[in-house]
Amino acid sequence: MKFLVIVLSFLMTFIISAFGQERDLYIRPTDQGSATDQSSADEDTPPKIELIRPINSQDMKELRYASTSRYLHVAGIAADDQGITEITVNGRPVKLRPPGGKDLFLVKLSGQTVGFEAEIPLSQDGAIRIVARDTAGNQTEKILFIDYESRESLQEKTGRRWAVIIGVEQYQDPEITDLRYSVDDAKALYEVLVDPQRGAFDPSRVRLLTDDATDPKLLPTRLNILDTLNNWLRQTTERDTVLFYFSGHGIADKQKRNYLVAMDSKLNLLEDSAVPMERVNEVLDDPERIRARKIVAILDSCHSGT
Repeated sequence: MKFLVIVLSFLMTFIISAFGQERDLYIRPTDQGSATDQSSADEDTPPKIELIRPINSQDMKELRYASTSRYLHVAGIAADDQGITEITVNGRPVKLRPPGGKDLFLVKLSGQTVGFEAEIPLSQDGAIRIVARDTAGNQTEKILFIDYESRESLQEKTGRRWAVIIGVEQYQDPEITDLRYSVDDAKALYEVLVDPQRGAFDPSRVRLLTDDATDPKLLPTRLNILDTLNNWLRQTTERDTVLFYFSGHGIADKQKRNYLVAMDSKLNLLEDSAVPMERVNEVLDDPERIRARKIVAILDSCHSGT
């Protein structure tokens, strides 16, 4: 098979690295310490800066980033033995905050640490300059170089991105136990993908099927799921990328055939009412129906099979 089935615990890592609107190309930091003449060696040591977003700069030598947005969300941590008094981003002071535990896990810094974040418009030279100053007057500058590229230009090079997101938790058959959070998970993924600052997917190329949809065509029935796979994704081209996500029940019959359980599936008629995984694999692997050659499937269900 040419597509992957990835466990849900790695979902967010995958979205950012595989589908984020911005690509991590290479890193170019510029650290310049201007130390004052102090008697203590600690007082002569300039602060250290590490970025967490839009990229983790830990142990990187150069920092450059490609973006399809004119604004960039920058966040990171600065540390110093004496304490940080100010951080500026492109000359503007930013509010300092205690770093979160996750932030400290992502970057390893010693001393007194502070977190910072800012929403920054891209400058004409495409550089974002972060400057940290400590109580002794020392300062460090880290520069993030931004390569701006329009979404249209990027799509011409890499193709378009499509997503089918399915969340089922309320089942019509009383013999099938309802679930919790499947719809919430599906909607959360949808919001990440269509967010211009994160996934930056074109909303017209993301189809969300949930059992609370008001449009009957967007309910996760067997017919709607198969129609989306067989017909809606026919619009893709070879350069495009497709994400298929399903959160709901999966089940195997007595012949050990695996199914995705749609909201209208019947437990005693799986072959006729559920979505066979063999059929899903067949459709995703058929260039006559889905021409996109880059396909990723994420199945948050039991008996999803491959």
